[in-house]
Amino acid sequence: MFRPPEAAQASHQPTPAPPRPPPKEPPGARFHGQAFEVEGVRVLFPLDHAVFHLMDEKFTGGVAGAEIQAYVYFTGLTVREFFDSLGIKRGVTEWMEMGGNESFKAQTIMVGDKRAEQKLQEVGWRSGRGVTSKPIWLQIL
Repeated sequence: MFRPPEAAQASHQPTPAPPRPPPKEPPGARFHGQAFEVEGVRVLFPLDHAVFHLMDEKFTGGVAGAEIQAYVYFTGLTVREFFDSLGIKRGVTEWMEMGGNESFKAQTIMVGDKRAEQKLQEVGWRSGRGVTSKPIWLQIL
């Protein structure tokens, strides 16, 4: 059977490939829906992290008006690693909010304490704290 040349060419055309889906982001590529870049490099956050709010030794309770710096840390670090990365030389006191701008001292961990060798999550600073559950307020001593 005879085929016209254009029909023969049409049957040998490759089928176009379907469009590619967008690349999947690795776990930790977004922090609360936001992607972070530092000088063009994407930052991946560990899935087990907490937000730490740090205050200086002048803090006396009640977070209104206090100078606070927030940090995100992997909760698998030890307390000592956490202290070292922030340059904490003595220790910290954790404060718990009671509402109405009132708070109380919950726990103090010093550099030489046995608890300084535990992981952050083991001393109660678990993943989600400061994100989906009560914040972590730490006074640097």
